[in-house]
Amino acid sequence: MQGRVSVVIPTFNRAVLIGETLASLSALRWHDVEVIVVDDGSTDETRTVIKQIRSDGFRWPLDYVWQPNAGPAAARNAGRRRARGEYLYHLDSDDLVVQGAFEALIPAMERAGASYALGIVENTDLEGNRDPDMPFSNHRVIHGDILGSHWYTHAALYRREIIDRIHGYNEALTKGEDTEFHFRILATAGWPASCDDIIASRRVHGYGHLSYGSTSRAADIDAILTVYEHFIEACPAAFCTSRNASRVLGLGSESGLSGDKETKLRCCAILLRMAASRPPLRYLRLWPVLLKPNSARYFCGLRLGMSTAASIWRRMKSGKSTVPKPMR
Repeated sequence: MQGRVSVVIPTFNRAVLIGETLASLSALRWHDVEVIVVDDGSTDETRTVIKQIRSDGFRWPLDYVWQPNAGPAAARNAGRRRARGEYLYHLDSDDLVVQGAFEALIPAMERAGASYALGIVENTDLEGNRDPDMPFSNHRVIHGDILGSHWYTHAALYRREIIDRIHGYNEALTKGEDTEFHFRILATAGWPASCDDIIASRRVHGYGHLSYGSTSRAADIDAILTVYEHFIEACPAAFCTSRNASRVLGLGSESGLSGDKETKLRCCAILLRMAASRPPLRYLRLWPVLLKPNSARYFCGLRLGMSTAASIWRRMKSGKSTVPKPMR
């Protein structure tokens, strides 16, 4: 089975860790690999570390490029533009790829006739000890529910053509760019092939990350809504469903509880855009009305009603069938 794999690694001030990441790639036995490291404005010794690894005789072609800090989306896109492989693999500069990863993912992709394949990622510390609470992060892909599907960035191997088709990552997003990217992959390429092999390690440490998590629930909601707004712009048909409307309504009601009128009105605007995008959902024009009141007590009642309805729906659904649908 042939095909070059281009591994794109965005990095920012990871001189202390990137050597181990590259060592895991050097140990691979796939026949054709190239590595592109995009340094997103590092001010530490990253350039020196890469230069030393090259001079020591890195096994694969190793391309290094420095750019002013622009975020992980821009760095991954810059790496894609320099890549020459048939397949693309995104690896963060603090994580490791496991021996045999490409030998597991590419055949699974070929057998399924899919544009990408997902494997299992283990969660470890820097010494390789697995997280006792969540040792593995298996992917979750739900048929008919794009927003409910997710996977780690380095759990997937893609055919280059599918990433080119969706124009890579959305550089306008500073948070959630990987989530929105996965949404567009699902909307464009359909469901992935899957394998049960561990293909990478996600390492938890205290050296900082490419993007930091939100510090408050309000900031989390803001990031989620920003991702939703970009996804509805790119793929309105995939976004505009009653299930997703319920999600937006839930975020709006949570904002109403905290008195955040601006975020609540933002949710109203998203619901109206959903109604305009798909004629079968015209009734959604009524949904923003539910977010108009300003009483916290009202939103407590609204959330209780929504959770009760969701519970009844889950029970009805589980009563119809207890057999999960297999991934295609």
